[in-house]
Amino acid sequence: VDQAHNLFIENLTTGGIITLAALLFFLFVALKTSLIQLPHKKTYPLSFSIFLSLAGYIVYSQLNINSHLQEFIFFLNLSILSSISPSKKLKIKRLILFFTFPLLFLFFILNHRLQFADLKFKEAYTLEQRGNIEEAKTLYEQTYLLYPFEQLYNFKYRQFFHK
Repeated sequence: VDQAHNLFIENLTTGGIITLAALLFFLFVALKTSLIQLPHKKTYPLSFSIFLSLAGYIVYSQLNINSHLQEFIFFLNLSILSSISPSKKLKIKRLILFFTFPLLFLFFILNHRLQFADLKFKEAYTLEQRGNIEEAKTLYEQTYLLYPFEQLYNFKYRQFFHK
């Protein structure tokens, strides 16, 4: 298994302590904001559903590997939540959430490029072991183009294309 089946451990191992701290900060702010919004009759249905969605996301992500769809829904919920906050006290937090969510989402997409490249690399390696060199060569090239910073991808790419 190339991934931890836990959101926090996965982010700690792939992105380090700063990534984990950023994720925990966003989760804390989002859950706190949704709980603050619960007493307001105007925003109760939306904030309650977002709170349940975020709680479900946290529970689910402790037991399984997240896909792009779960992360997209997570960031969509956070964006909606940041837009419904009527409190002046939370305006700064809303601004922070509004501008940092796209950046965090971009980080998760880049992280998934590496995971996708890993899958392609494993498939290429399997094909190479079975003797399908031309197909493996194509997949190694795709892997390198997806994520050229990985040393193993560079090695295999050079092995096939720079002889």
